[in-house]
Amino acid sequence: MQVSLSNLRANQSNLTRPITDETLTLLRVIAAEWGKKKPDPKIDEEVLKEIQAEAHDLFEAVKRAEIDRDLKRLILSLISEIEQAIQQYRIGGPEGLKRALALIIGQANLNIEMVDKAKATERTKIWWTRFYKVAVKFSEIVRFASDTRKTMEAISPFVRLVGGAPGEIPPVDLGRPGKS
Repeated sequence: MQVSLSNLRANQSNLTRPITDETLTLLRVIAAEWGKKKPDPKIDEEVLKEIQAEAHDLFEAVKRAEIDRDLKRLILSLISEIEQAIQQYRIGGPEGLKRALALIIGQANLNIEMVDKAKATERTKIWWTRFYKVAVKFSEIVRFASDTRKTMEAISPFVRLVGGAPGEIPPVDLGRPGKS
């Protein structure tokens, strides 16, 4: 930490060099190519099928459960959102999954009193916990859909233009000012 703080007092002129026309042109080319090559998030359809099957089984179990009618309706509607989003994934893509996740989170927040009540008793806590586990799996697949390897493949030719050797991304040494 001491080194990092002392580096703030070091000569920072290399960080504030004027941006040249060549640099701006290079950045524009990189931005244009990145826009063309930016990979769509990759979502494992097998994992989606597993989540869908688990959601369907839970839907059927909750439908038969003898719990508070409003809680049952809430859980069933949230499970239904997960199932429908997965069914329509080929049409709506990752954006459809994101919308469903936002709706699920919003509905849970709007009905927070019911959720808290569901967590209070053992009988309803079991059902809410089972739903929550499915929702977390769904959330993880939606939030971590981007494949970093593909992203790096798309931008690596441009990183080399900026100064890296072929096949290598230049390292950054934060410990020494002026070095990268």
